[in-house]
Amino acid sequence: MTVIIPNTTITYRGKNISLGEEMQLEAGQENSKNNPLFKLMVKFLIAPVSLKQNLNAEKYSKIYLNADKMELVAKENSGIRFNKKTYQKFIDSAWNLLSEISIKDFLEEILSKQYHGIIPKDGKSKEDIAIKTFKEIKDDLTQPSITLNQYVQRNEFVSEVAFTSGNVNTSLLWESASNNKPYSVALQKIINNVDDYSKIDVIKTNNAVNSITIDLEIGKLMEEMFKEAGLEKYY
Repeated sequence: MTVIIPNTTITYRGKNISLGEEMQLEAGQENSKNNPLFKLMVKFLIAPVSLKQNLNAEKYSKIYLNADKMELVAKENSGIRFNKKTYQKFIDSAWNLLSEISIKDFLEEILSKQYHGIIPKDGKSKEDIAIKTFKEIKDDLTQPSITLNQYVQRNEFVSEVAFTSGNVNTSLLWESASNNKPYSVALQKIINNVDDYSKIDVIKTNNAVNSITIDLEIGKLMEEMFKEAGLEKYY
């Protein structure tokens, strides 16, 4: 049975979710890179260092990659053709393919335009920097046939590109930068360590306080947090 999830806004327990594209799971795709759920897994992995088009993949993958949750989505929304057994088969096949794909093939996959689109080669955008990093890793591979699963377990790739799985703060940092949102982790760090990131100048005249100036050393804070997230090369 072909599973079809239309390119419309659908809901999960009343919450709007959408990947922004139609998803069709057809027999014969399970064990290939054309498996839509394999593509979704790849988009989820590279979302922190890719275009905004992959942000929905990062937000909603926990729903789309869970057959039980998608069964609820199918019941809640019209226009969805769904079979839980088929969907789970596609999830399992996508995971097996992702685990066993060689690091070389994986890098070639994520360097393709279907995951990044057209990126301005200005040398400054996080997308352009990420692409250059992927290319450098690919060119420097000493064991191109090693599987992605084995490579990530050695922690080299995670530390190089700062994937979501590498550091819990990394994803938040990229999301804040991409969506112009407050970075709550930084705010909390200032609150907890105010003496480390502030300078206070008190001006007195005749023992009376005329003014108090508080300077927050945001540059120092962000430099430290980029290093903690494994992103110092982007600071």
